[in-house]
Amino acid sequence: MRPAKYLHNYPGVTTIVGFGSAFEFWHRSVAKKNPGKNPFDICDAIKKESQDIGHHVHDGIEKYLSGEPLNEIEKNLTLQEQKMLSILIEWCNKMEFQPVVMEQSRYSHKHQFAGTYDAHNIRFFTDWKTDKTPKCKRGKGDNLDREIKYGLQMGGYSIAEEEETGILINEAYVVRAAKNFDHDVYYFSDLTDYRKQFLILREAYKIIKRK
Repeated sequence: MRPAKYLHNYPGVTTIVGFGSAFEFWHRSVAKKNPGKNPFDICDAIKKESQDIGHHVHDGIEKYLSGEPLNEIEKNLTLQEQKMLSILIEWCNKMEFQPVVMEQSRYSHKHQFAGTYDAHNIRFFTDWKTDKTPKCKRGKGDNLDREIKYGLQMGGYSIAEEEETGILINEAYVVRAAKNFDHDVYYFSDLTDYRKQFLILREAYKIIKRK
């Protein structure tokens, strides 16, 4: 479970990567599609529903990888969540993924940030996504931007993991199972540049947010 607030009031990796523009764009889009309604209320309702589904699916894959019987896990999931979970399970089985660490918070005191990754097996990070963002295609503007954000997120986790444990993990898979059952996988074979770019973004965040 991700902490509601990190120690030392450190900003989270996902907060640093996604601050500002993403929410503003979403808010404007919701307001345009729902004239006369409070866009903040609509955004809050959508966000809560997505967070609930995401939490249930994340919890389900963690239990599955910990050896809990699938039929027991599915008792607490909706049919939609079961289908999303099956997508993640299929990938894990195909990759023969055996995590060494799951749902772990790490801190970078040197750079003053924190983050909670989903899993790793020493060789690569694995992160589960349940958003509805379409698969990234190079040269497609916002889609490419999403791929970059995923890479930056993994780069941040890599920095914090190395600082706390001395283990350098330089690869990552981001596996996405959306609510409409669309799915795809993003593979990052070398996080070196993303680590560097994340630290630049961290400094920008510090200047703008003063934290």
